[in-house]
Amino acid sequence: MQDSVEFIGGPYDGYRHQLNCMPAGIFEQAALPVSENLIRAVTGENHGPLLPCHRVAVYRLHQTPQEWKYRFIGEMATENAGGALGSIEK
Repeated sequence: MQDSVEFIGGPYDGYRHQLNCMPAGIFEQAALPVSENLIRAVTGENHGPLLPCHRVAVYRLHQTPQEWKYRFIGEMATENAGGALGSIEK
């Protein structure tokens, strides 16, 4: 069983997220807010003042028997993210 999932590409490139922190389980696609302080916070840095989020990074899960990775597939403005996530294709 995997203990973490790595993000490949995009603004969260290289970030590893512990799966035991995901009580709802792992999803086929993940949309993460993009702002400097959020990225610093998830990588363990001092996140500083709250900054607005105007973009969303979208990742798709790729699984092999050895590892699970979220690969970056695109980024969009937050006002467009609500209904458009299902239409993002690589």
